[in-house]
Amino acid sequence: MSLHLGLHWGMILGMIRRAVNVGKEASGAVKKLLRICGVVIAAYGMTVFIRRDLLTYMLIRTRFVFLDFNEPVPLFYIDYLAMMGTFIWIAYRLSALTRCRHSKMNGGSIGK
Repeated sequence: MSLHLGLHWGMILGMIRRAVNVGKEASGAVKKLLRICGVVIAAYGMTVFIRRDLLTYMLIRTRFVFLDFNEPVPLFYIDYLAMMGTFIWIAYRLSALTRCRHSKMNGGSIGK
């Protein structure tokens, strides 16, 4: 689900820009800060993904998911939201890379 959301992240950012009334001419410092925040969230989400060993659950190598009921609930949600952020970031970056390569192959115009 997060990968799919990442494929549409550009559209979501555009809707947020229109709602906040911020054009594409936002300051470079703000853009840089938001990109750094995205990278930090993605990096934290990846460490959580590895630390919780969720790949074994995704590949059905472990039959049961054991949850730690002593873990604080806000920390649980922060970790899982960060993992969602990781996959959103990955999909958004891969789709941007694909769009860039596609436009270079077509000479920079979509209508050709």
